[in-house]
Formats: sequence, structure tokens, C-alpha cells
Amino acid sequence: MSKGFIQIRRGLKEHLLAGRIGLFEAGVYLVIHLQTTFETGIWTGSAPRLLATAPRGASLRNVQRAIARLEEIDFIRVFRQHGQRGNYRVLINKYEPQSGALRGLRLNALASTSWQKPTYEPCAETDAVSVAEAAPYLKKEREKKEETTIIPLVKIKRGSIGRAERLDADSFSRLFEELKRSLSDLSRRTFDFAVGRITARAKTPPNSAAFFEKSLPTFFDPQHFVPEVQDFLTDRACLLLQESDSLASVSEDLKCAAAEYDLKYTAMLIDDALEAALTRLQREAALRTEMHSGQGPLLRSYPGAAARQGTA
Repeated sequence: MSKGFIQIRRGLKEHLLAGRIGLFEAGVYLVIHLQTTFETGIWTGSAPRLLATAPRGASLRNVQRAIARLEEIDFIRVFRQHGQRGNYRVLINKYEPQSGALRGLRLNALASTSWQKPTYEPCAETDAVSVAEAAPYLKKEREKKEETTIIPLVKIKRGSIGRAERLDADSFSRLFEELKRSLSDLSRRTFDFAVGRITARAKTPPNSAAFFEKSLPTFFDPQHFVPEVQDFLTDRACLLLQESDSLASVSEDLKCAAAEYDLKYTAMLIDDALEAALTRLQREAALRTEMHSGQGPLLRSYPGAAARQGTA
């Protein structure tokens, strides 16, 4: 076991106060420091390794999100190929080796083009980061959040489209223009995506513009819209995974599917859709196996399974 101390920048406290990082991310950041190569600031690990080190009160997904957050705010830089399994290399930004040939230098992870050729620079005189200095980061993140927020909650003035108006191209165009007054970033392709999802879910085919006048604002509420996008990507991933074994290829196809409707996405949203699709396909495969054998826990919980067995 290594002896001695590790150096954590005091500026971390200001980042905590400013809200750029939370307690869980700070804990992950600390463990990465404990496991890093002290002479270089290069960590070899993964989310499973971190979880195995400190399993209490943690989950693999939360650890993965913490790593993603630390990279997002430039605390670390991850060098990993998409779909790569096992440990990978991570550079701790602004790490200062306390021993060895690199002592007195600071690791600039953001300027490093690869983990094999990390960039080191002379240490600055001070290491502190004040709340005032952190403010520009917060402003930048708020602006980024506003840009990546899919669509805000909107309200359409009731009666703006005739309640008895029959559905045709003109009525959809008028409804789209009405929505654009509240949703300036709304594209026609995203609008068509919403109309298609709502229509597919309706018990009976909608036959008036009033139906969409009522349902579209709720659909574009972020609490509903974000899960709709993930469900769409999950459904698409299920189809793609039956044709391809390459997660990297499926991931790129999902990005194309989202772009087809101008749907904004994050890497985490794509990963969540892939994970949900894999879980669904595994469950369906297990269910088919149990139905073939006539017994199993999934079969007992599947609606109508007993009736199917009785008629088999």
C-alpha cells in the first residue's frame, strides 16, 4: 500500500460552492487521485474499478455519470474508444506531480492529444479558484444548458385553430406556426415527429386539429418530451441491434435517427437508449426460451402466458 499524501487543489471547494460539482463527483475525483500514477497524474481505470473500490451507496450508472460530469467540466480528460471495455487512460487536468522527473510541472490534460504524449507546463503561482472566477464557467454552463434543452414548456392559445377544423396540410401548417411563436427553435421536422408519436399513441385516429391543439403543448413539456425521445431511440436501437452486433455502429445510426427529426441529444441519452434496448432484447430472448420450455419466472409474470400454455 502506498504511503504519504495526495494533493487535491484547494479550488475544489469553490467549485463545490459554485455548484459545478457535487459531493458524489468530488468523491469519484478523490478516488481517481488515490489510484492515479503519482509521478504523472495518469489514471488507469474505469467505472467498474471505482465501484469496486467504494461500493457503498453507489451504482455503476451513477459512477459513469460522475466520470462524464468530471470530463464535461474539464477536471479530467478521458482517452477511450467508443465501445471499449475494461480499463482506459484518464488524465487529471492540472495535476502536479510531487515526485519524480515531472515535479514542478502541471499536467494540461486539455492540451494533450493522447495519453501517451501528455502535455506538462510550469506550475502557476497560485492554485486557488474563487467563486467570482467560477462565475464565467457557471454562465457558460447555463447558456449550454439552454442550448441543449430540447424544448421548453409552451402554451397554445385556446381556439387559435378552429376546433371543428378538419385535418389537412394547411391546418398542420397553421398549428406549426402557432407553436413557433412560443418555440422559436422548433423545426418542422421536430413538429412532424411529435405529430407522428401522438397519432401512433391515439386510441382512434385523430380527425380534427383541436386534438393536436390540446395534446402538442403537453408533448413538448420537457418532462414528457425527453422520455419520448429516449423511447424513440430505444425502439430504433432494438431494430438496429437485431441487424448489427456493433454498438459503435448502432450508436452512430441512433445519432442519425435523432438528426433526421432535429432532435437534440447527448452521449448519455444515446447510451441510455442502447442500455434500455439491450435489456429489452435480453428479456424478450429469455421469455422466448421460457415459453419454449413452458416454465420460468418471466413466463409466470407475463400477461396471458398461462392462457397460451393452455392452448398450446
